[in-house]
Amino acid sequence: GCRLARRMSGICIRDFREADTDGVLTLIAALQGHELALYDRMKPVDEMGDAYLDHIKSEAEEHGGALIVAEIRGQILGYATLLAQVACEDIDEIPNSYAYIGDLMVAETSRGQGIGQALLHECENRARKAEQRWLRLGVLAANSNARAAYCAMGFREHLLTLEKSLR
Repeated sequence: GCRLARRMSGICIRDFREADTDGVLTLIAALQGHELALYDRMKPVDEMGDAYLDHIKSEAEEHGGALIVAEIRGQILGYATLLAQVACEDIDEIPNSYAYIGDLMVAETSRGQGIGQALLHECENRARKAEQRWLRLGVLAANSNARAAYCAMGFREHLLTLEKSLR
């Protein structure tokens, strides 16, 4: 089924289907290229193919989540992965769980149309249905546009990882 995220723009948010493979693989490569420009330890774009897609699908399934896509007029213009139930069993915390957005990507030519917001809203709705109290995502510190967009959607810094180069 298709969930119309915005009637005026015709964004359809739905679960991934095998017919979406080529569109999602194109977006995976674009995401990797974008992140590689910000972080030099990312794998080369040409190594991000079917194996990565299989990995994110199985990881989402393992955690009660889903790979979802954003479609407009039959074209896949965005995707997100949601892990609906991630257990936190750190020794210094009380046991808890949260939902986690692993990937979120919108085609560069389609940004600013509400596709990313629609994907985030769907992830939030699914996390609420999974009775989670928190929804988390990771973003590279250098990705200032994405960070600003996530903050505008109500996300706040939770944990920060600081790094010092030793060379």
